[in-house]
Amino acid sequence: MSKYVRSNYGNSDVTNVLLKIIFIITFLQLSNIACSKINKPLPPLPTNITTYKAADIYKVAASLAELGYFSYSLRQADIESVKAAVKLFQQDIKVEPTGLLDDITWGKLQKVKLSKNRRAVFVIDKIECKSSDEAFVLFYRGELENNDKVNINKRYALWYDTKRKGINRKDWWCIPKKRFCSSEINFTDWRGKLKPGDIGTFNSTMITNSRSNLESLVATTFKSSCKKD
Repeated sequence: MSKYVRSNYGNSDVTNVLLKIIFIITFLQLSNIACSKINKPLPPLPTNITTYKAADIYKVAASLAELGYFSYSLRQADIESVKAAVKLFQQDIKVEPTGLLDDITWGKLQKVKLSKNRRAVFVIDKIECKSSDEAFVLFYRGELENNDKVNINKRYALWYDTKRKGINRKDWWCIPKKRFCSSEINFTDWRGKLKPGDIGTFNSTMITNSRSNLESLVATTFKSSCKKD
C-alpha cells in the first residue's frame, strides 16, 4: 500500500512540474507578443504634407462641411476649427489624427463632390501692376468643378490701392478711387477671354470660396507680383 502511495505521489510531482513548465513557456510567449506590440514602432508620418495655405482653408472646410465634419459657416473657417474637423475625419478613415493634410487625408477630401452652394468660388484671372501700390485685378465668380477648374458665370474688375481704405461700390472707377473698388463688367470688356458657361483652368492658389477672403488673396498676390522691396 505504501509503495502505491509513493508511486502516485511521484507521478503527481512530475505532472505538476510539467504543468509549471508549460505555464512558464506560455507566459513567456504571451509576454513576448505583448512586448512586441508595445515596442512596435509607430508608422512614420507621411513626408508629403500639404499646408492649409496651399490647399486653401476654405476648400478644406467646404469638403469637410459636405461630409458633415465642419458645422460652421465657411466664413468662420480658421486653422483651429478646420484642424479639429480634420482630426475627426482622420479618425473615421483610420489615419493618425494629426490634423495635418497628409497624402491620404487631402487626397480623400479633394475627391469630395461639393453641392452647388459649396462650389461657389471666386478666382483671380490676372493682376496688372500699375505701380508699387496699385493694380488692376480681373476676377470671376463661378462654380468649382474640381481642384483647378471653374465654371464661369460672372466677371468683375477691381482696383486695388494699398494706400487707401477698402470699399466696394457699383461704380468700377469709384471716384475717388478706394483700396478695393470693384464692379461686375461685361465679358467683352477689359480683354477677357472667358464668357458665362466656359470652364477655365486656374492655379488652385488663385481660387477662394469666400468673397470676404478675396481681399486677402488679392493682397498676397499683389505683394508677390507687384510690390518691390
